[in-house]
Formats: sequence, structure tokens, C-alpha cells
Amino acid sequence: MCEEGLNAHGVSILPTPLVSMVILISGLIAVNVNTIIHPYTLADNRHYVFYVFRIFRLHPATKYLAVPVYYVCSWLALQALASPASDKDDAKSKRENKSTSNEADGQLQISFITIWLVTTALSVMTAPLVEPRYFIIPWIIWRLHVPYTLASRLRNLPNSKTVYDKRLVLESIWLLAINAAVSYTFLFCTFSWPSEPDNKQRFIW
Repeated sequence: MCEEGLNAHGVSILPTPLVSMVILISGLIAVNVNTIIHPYTLADNRHYVFYVFRIFRLHPATKYLAVPVYYVCSWLALQALASPASDKDDAKSKRENKSTSNEADGQLQISFITIWLVTTALSVMTAPLVEPRYFIIPWIIWRLHVPYTLASRLRNLPNSKTVYDKRLVLESIWLLAINAAVSYTFLFCTFSWPSEPDNKQRFIW
């Protein structure tokens, strides 16, 4: 786990080939023996998950092709929890307290990720029906623990200028775009079931 982005200084550490192979093989085995498709998922075409599983069912090998995607996303999620690189002043203070703070931060990060992964697994693995809402609380907890790159002030310039974390701007735009697309689809992309021709059906999460 420590090789997958749990660096206390925000340095991106790529997983070793052995770790990657073990995780990918484990993922393939998990997908093979534990892919459960709830009948409700295949019965209600108003939900986006219905169309995701329809893609997975196009070919028996499709669900296995998603395992590398799962792996990359998991590595990025863990890497995001690494502390961001700080400015020179912060780096100097960290070096002075290296013997105490680095070890404590590393232990805290590893313990949090372990508990976070276990609790998330326990909350979703017992539910055969996959719904995005099951991941809302784990996502919020993860997002609250993603370190924020503090705004740095260019003190040497005559006119001080604050530089903000651009990731927050991109994340806000990304989430607003998703919400706009989902809202538009819900409001304007309606359809009817043959059994209920007079009722408009809407796409929902």
C-alpha cells in the first residue's frame, strides 16, 4: 500500500510491477467469482447503472477489461491522499521537525486509509444492488482527507498576488458539468414504457 501513493511529501510513487501484477490478478479473480448482477438492475432502464451493466454484458470478457481501469482509479485515489508539496518555508519547517512529524503523518495516513477501505467495503459488499448513493459517504470522507494545496503568496513582488489551487477550479467545473448534464437529461430526455404509454419516465441515478 505504501508504494501506491502514501508518500508523506506528496511525491508520486508508482507501484512496482510485482504489486501491480498481484493487484490485477486479485481483481480479475474477484470479478470472476463475485460479479453479482441484481435482477432489478437489469429491469429498470431509468437508472444509469442499467446501461453500465448492459455494456458489461456485451461480451463475457468486457467485465475483465474494466479491472485495469479500477486499478488506475484506485491508485489515483490513494495518490490524491498524499500530502502536497509545500513552499520553501513549509519545507524548511518540515525538515526541522522531520524526526517527529513525518513518522506520525505516515502512520496516521496509513491507519486512515486502512479503516476507510475496510468500512467502505463493509458498507457496499453486502448489497448485491449497486447504486451510486452507496458511495456518497465514502466519497465525502475521502474528499475531506484530500490535502489542500495552500495558496502561496509571492512576497518578493511589489504587488502581492495569491495563487490558488487550480485543482479546486477544475473539480468545481467538472462537478457542475456533471450536474448540468444529469439535470438536463432528467428534465428533457423523457421516454415512455410500452406498458405505461401515458407516463413519462425519466433517467435518474
